[in-house]
Amino acid sequence: MGIAAYMLDEIDMNVLAFAEKNDNHLTCTENGFHSWIVANEWVIDFTAPLFPNMLKTMYKNASCEPKMFQKPLSRMRASAAELGSKGDFFLCENINFANEMMDLFVKRPFNTDIAEICCQWYRRPPTKMMKSITVGDGAGKVKQVPLKSYKISGSW
Repeated sequence: MGIAAYMLDEIDMNVLAFAEKNDNHLTCTENGFHSWIVANEWVIDFTAPLFPNMLKTMYKNASCEPKMFQKPLSRMRASAAELGSKGDFFLCENINFANEMMDLFVKRPFNTDIAEICCQWYRRPPTKMMKSITVGDGAGKVKQVPLKSYKISGSW
């Protein structure tokens, strides 16, 4: 967890950054940070298929296809300023910030409810995931929520 930046379109230089800019440098804050997974020297970002939606909130005319993100950590750029080609990325982990955010996360009932819903929804492969989940609000109203699948068109 920390600062993340991804080059999504090198022609228009569209960079999706998860940070806040303060005095010409990036910092991670409660409103400007990102999370990713590192496993065996590979970076995986499960939110990558949503990058086109995020990019459109920043640049109205921007477009890119939903893609997956799984790359060797060795391909990471040394700084966000070095992003030059589509698929380039920069990550800056902040352990202290991550610990603070995790403490805040578990103190908010909404977040623990979402985590519980995810645990109930998950099925170990090859079992198929459920097509919907049941959720309830604080007033006891229960409803079925359909889950959409995302089609990806390659990788970053």
